Amino acid sequence: MKKMLCLVLCFVALRVCADSPVTSTMFYNAYIQLENADVLYVEQRGLDDYAISRLLSNDVSIDVKAAMCNCLGWDIDGNKNAKTFYKALLKFHRVKSANISSLTGDEALVYGYLLLLGDYFNPANAEPYLQHAIALKPKSCTCAMILALCHAQEVMDYNYCSVWKCYKEV
Repeated sequence: MKKMLCLVLCFVALRVCADSPVTSTMFYNAYIQLENADVLYVEQRGLDDYAISRLLSNDVSIDVKAAMCNCLGWDIDGNKNAKTFYKALLKFHRVKSANISSLTGDEALVYGYLLLLGDYFNPANAEPYLQHAIALKPKSCTCAMILALCHAQEVMDYNYCSVWKCYKEV
């Protein structure tokens, strides 16, 4: 619960100073200060096989998975983290392709958030996965906040003043 509170407080505090909600919301720092081993690992080594195994593990809470994704960050030219995770997801489930409905809530959140971070100019690409995550985990504050981050990124292009409302609704 303490970790979740940190996540929520970070979102609320950062929403007012964001020039882009996705690029200015770095809540993983709260997990670094709590010395969370998984987030520290990702900060030091990035998205390797071990980090992916932790993102796919049922032993890691969804807020920590979101913090791990957040720690991986974004790049103005995009990044390949979502593609890397998707390939690992297929291997993990031993399938050649996967659709949204086959993903667990945690998998959908991680993949959707990595899509959002990888191409924050097109948040609509991530939204179906984040919607699926919240449908499977309707009481998850983490899923709701990441979806709100996606919505805030979308609305900032046409109504910057309404960005805060995305978080307020959560």
